Amino acid sequence: MNTKYLKEIALVIAGYSFRSALKPRSEGSMAVIQAKDIVDNLFVNSNNLTKIDPPQYQAKAITQKNDIVVSSRGCFRANVVQDNTSKIIAASSVYVLRLQDKNILPEYLAIYLNSIDGQKKLKEKVTGSVIKTILRKDLENIKIPIPGQDIQNKIIKIYNNNQIQQKLLTQKKILINQVVETSISNFLK
Repeated sequence: MNTKYLKEIALVIAGYSFRSALKPRSEGSMAVIQAKDIVDNLFVNSNNLTKIDPPQYQAKAITQKNDIVVSSRGCFRANVVQDNTSKIIAASSVYVLRLQDKNILPEYLAIYLNSIDGQKKLKEKVTGSVIKTILRKDLENIKIPIPGQDIQNKIIKIYNNNQIQQKLLTQKKILINQVVETSISNFLK
């Protein structure tokens, strides 16, 4: 299978370093994606992001639709930005991957980076003893397997099917617990 360095398929953009602590504003016109916002999901949930007033400086870290965001510290997860807006900025704890190779689907790259193999490659590049960090140059030099788009689509379908199955299993567990609790309550009446 063909492999390429991440820097050959995507532009790696460092997140914006805010000069002070974020000042959340419920009516802010810009959202900030931080490492804590990149969760075990495929897509960024923009509704949960901290809203701020936009920085007064020009920032490269403003996301675009189909950018992949990767946390640069702690847990190295990846999500895809679905919003077609210029109103989300990545904080310094996040890298933005902007695909340059149109043969690579953003969902595939995020799924790969979150996979066991992708996580292994990311963790091999980690520095720091207390707070684990991945440097931009190290992230750029991770080799990514590049299957054809038909295989990428199959991987995305398998991932999506797994997500649906996980939700159904969670619902089933909740339902079983409710039946057990109701049965116990009925026996104790």
